[in-house]
Amino acid sequence: MTKDHTPIRVLVVDDDQAIRDALSRTLEKLGYEVGLAEDGQVGLDRLRAGGIHILLADLQMPRVTGQELLKAAKAIAPDVEVIVITGHGTVEDAVEAMKEGAYDFITKPFKRVQLERTIRRAAEKQTLALQNRRLLARLEELQDSGRIIGTSPVMLKTLDLVRQVAP
Repeated sequence: MTKDHTPIRVLVVDDDQAIRDALSRTLEKLGYEVGLAEDGQVGLDRLRAGGIHILLADLQMPRVTGQELLKAAKAIAPDVEVIVITGHGTVEDAVEAMKEGAYDFITKPFKRVQLERTIRRAAEKQTLALQNRRLLARLEELQDSGRIIGTSPVMLKTLDLVRQVAP
């Protein structure tokens, strides 16, 4: 969760129900909102609906592969952090996924600690991005209103002086 209580939403896309269920339980215990998709096409549809911060995608799935899903995710929602998981990973697969914009690449069977660390780092990155967007929007709002921005004692004293002499 972010400091303003925006939950980080993780979409797990894997054609293996047991893995989806295990990942869902683990991620929910860690405090994330979790969505599940049984293949790449369903995952793509859920991603298009919006609201996803982290995408955990199996590399080898029917209909739409994890590699295709990664490419589509970066086109549809460039800010989504994509973590590729696979039981058939090669160094070439990992390099290709990273070139396409994957946040990380995890091979099955993965250790819970490794998964938690990777998800936590991706969530921290998402939290910072969300906070940054909110701060930029607030700054733009304040700039558009023509208000002077500042809270230091010197600035407050200057603003008080301006209020006194303005009339």
